[in-house]
Amino acid sequence: MSLLPFLDIIFGTIGIFIVTFALQNIAEVEDGIPPGIDSIVTCVGGDRLTAHWPDGSTGPAVSPERSIELLQALAGDGRPFRSLVLALGGNCHEARMAFLDGFQRYLDISARSVTADDKPPTGLMLELYPLGDGGDAAALLEEWRKGGGK
Repeated sequence: MSLLPFLDIIFGTIGIFIVTFALQNIAEVEDGIPPGIDSIVTCVGGDRLTAHWPDGSTGPAVSPERSIELLQALAGDGRPFRSLVLALGGNCHEARMAFLDGFQRYLDISARSVTADDKPPTGLMLELYPLGDGGDAAALLEEWRKGGGK
């Protein structure tokens, strides 16, 4: 009789482990980019940023210092973006820093124009995606466009 509380704890712990293992098998993580990405900006060579859209079109390659112009072109091209992936190769550290700085300035400019027009702000999401080389970038874009960018 004195072992019943101990056995209750043991069986409760076993039950928790069974539920945890069962849920881990159900929730498998898929590789790739999340759904709903409007545009992808790639940096493979280390000194050039290129915008890509789901329909297969590609913007001109620009230097990272002109990233705010790239973002304005993405937003003003009749294909507004709310979610954006920055896919970076291993030698793109300076481009990453310049793009993030440009993205912050773009958000500041957008916030001023939104409050001046009294329009509701649009939610923008930026996600960083590591790339190995140009082949990885091509595979990422092909996989993304296969689903229509969504």
